[in-house]
Amino acid sequence: IKNNHYDEYDNSIIPHKAEAIKTLSEAFVLPPITKNGSDKDKLFSIGELLNDSANIVLFGSHESGKTTLLYRMIIELVDNHHVFQTIPVYIDFESIGNRDIETCIKCYLDCNSSELDKLLNGNFITLFIDNYSPNESNKHICNKLNQFAKDNYIRIIATSKSDFNGSFINSYTANNPIAFENYNIKPFNAENIRQLMIKWSPGGNFEDTNTKIQRMVSSFCSYSLPCTAMSVSLY
Repeated sequence: IKNNHYDEYDNSIIPHKAEAIKTLSEAFVLPPITKNGSDKDKLFSIGELLNDSANIVLFGSHESGKTTLLYRMIIELVDNHHVFQTIPVYIDFESIGNRDIETCIKCYLDCNSSELDKLLNGNFITLFIDNYSPNESNKHICNKLNQFAKDNYIRIIATSKSDFNGSFINSYTANNPIAFENYNIKPFNAENIRQLMIKWSPGGNFEDTNTKIQRMVSSFCSYSLPCTAMSVSLY
């Protein structure tokens, strides 16, 4: 995974910041993450998400950092394999199509069928499913994914868009066969922005920038812009 995918993850960082930051881990700032049905003020860390044994889906708006969050979680598992004892596999839900889940995994891990069987028999795999969006047209893919996870005792960590209008909720509820605990990726707050500025502009003096940061947050709100790592970096 390090040899085949880390460069891709690092290159997902905004190009004009490349001289200031070299890796995704160095650049990453965790957005506020809350859980449906839980204390709305309780924020969850990457460690808490990874240590949870349940299937989870992370809902977030466009450019909220859903894919980047999955990448960062994968890196955490790989770099600390001695702690977590699981092998992460990233799959874009939109790329599954008619392929077997086994084929998707072998492609990501660059392994053969015999090697995959050993991993499955040892319950060593966690699936990271990006862009999970169950609807009537791809219901068969959802069922295929669900059955594979059940048959092989595999945990799923997924992301999905948070377009919570009536049609989306109805479609999601009607076509999602997987038992998920639901989490929400919230917009950046002032402290997240400060962390991002410090990480992405090392050597800068950000000790007295509260006013500027608050002005930035206000600007995003005034223009109904998403306060995300992407939008902050372009501001």
